[in-house]
Amino acid sequence: MAILDITDKLPNIEIENTPTNIDGVQPEYIAKPESPTDTVEILKYAHQKGIGVIPFGSGTKLGWGNPPQRCDLLINTAKLDKIIEYSPDDLIVKVQAGIKLEELQQELRKHNQMLALDPPEKSATIGGIIAANASGPRRLRYGTTRDLLIGITVALTNGDLVHGGGKVVKNVAGYDLCKLFTGSLGTLGVIVEAVFRLHPLPTKSFILKVNLKDLDQAEQCIQQVLNSYLVISALEAHCSSTGEVSLWCMVEGSSENIARSAAGALRQILSNYGDCQVFDLEEDPAVYNNLRQYPWEADDLGIKFSSTISRLKPIAMLARSTSQRHGCEFELRSHAGSGITYLAVKGGKNLPVDAQVSLIQSIREALTSEDSAMVLEASLPLKQRIDVWGYAGDALPLMKRIKDQFDPAKILSPGRFVGGI
Repeated sequence: MAILDITDKLPNIEIENTPTNIDGVQPEYIAKPESPTDTVEILKYAHQKGIGVIPFGSGTKLGWGNPPQRCDLLINTAKLDKIIEYSPDDLIVKVQAGIKLEELQQELRKHNQMLALDPPEKSATIGGIIAANASGPRRLRYGTTRDLLIGITVALTNGDLVHGGGKVVKNVAGYDLCKLFTGSLGTLGVIVEAVFRLHPLPTKSFILKVNLKDLDQAEQCIQQVLNSYLVISALEAHCSSTGEVSLWCMVEGSSENIARSAAGALRQILSNYGDCQVFDLEEDPAVYNNLRQYPWEADDLGIKFSSTISRLKPIAMLARSTSQRHGCEFELRSHAGSGITYLAVKGGKNLPVDAQVSLIQSIREALTSEDSAMVLEASLPLKQRIDVWGYAGDALPLMKRIKDQFDPAKILSPGRFVGGI
């Protein structure tokens, strides 16, 4: 195999055999670059040899996407874990892509600052978060990765190290690289550095929970909260097969008085709909940590819906009817202020594969043009039968042209992305 001479060609880079299996595809080696230059050298070698490459950080998203068409070499960015430049006065930080979000947050907290991203996986790296466009409950107030990323450095297969956005040295004309690489899942290049804008760390945070009688009441409550004068950091709706419907709201403040005042005003609104519980996150940090999590476990099918905020009830009813028809329970968690909803079909992976395919198809067929459904957690037999990304629409030809420009040999994460890109 062409890859057999990799240790001779790249003697200064740590390369070893790997047991890691990605959706049934077994790579031969894993490379661990210690610098952006190392990463470029690995990609140049891979391009010359025509071998399939998948980059990753801590591996929390390796199960996402379609099964790769091939993968000979993994690139693990874990050793690219440095804070390159941090300017607390300017609220800007520049980091290497392999640093874990939680480790970065620990450093930022020393200056009472934070990167306002809160994806479910605490061990996620910065590069993986960008590549997956991962976010969490706080996206309502602070935005997503696309909104907070202001600069990026990427290693390309042609041997270039290109920069976009803030702290620029070399740009690629015609492209907003920050937005282009956010959510690209390692299909265009390997992210090696990133620049983010930061936010002050709130002095005090509260989460308020109210149990609601049904989805109609949930929609009314959500609209009243969103239309209020309050600045809401997170607004999460939960429902499940048990019939329980609940709404979780986060308010924060730069002082304890501001946060308590906001929590009091929010409690007045929520109490019109049911008994309201108030959690002080200093005393109950587990409440927020639980709020960040996906609803699924190992045997569940996990589906992500993207829609408008007014579509919560129809999507929840679709989740209920489809799950019941296949003899499964369900749990649904929604970023109710942004239209992103996660569905767990309990035990869905244990269904016969034909039933799994039928379940996903029936959900997608019932959606409107405003909705999309991506399968995030799936069994391998199911992933071999469907495109987990769903219908790509008119954007697919453009996406293929961009792929051709950045990765003409199609060696980066081949087949994992939308439409088999």
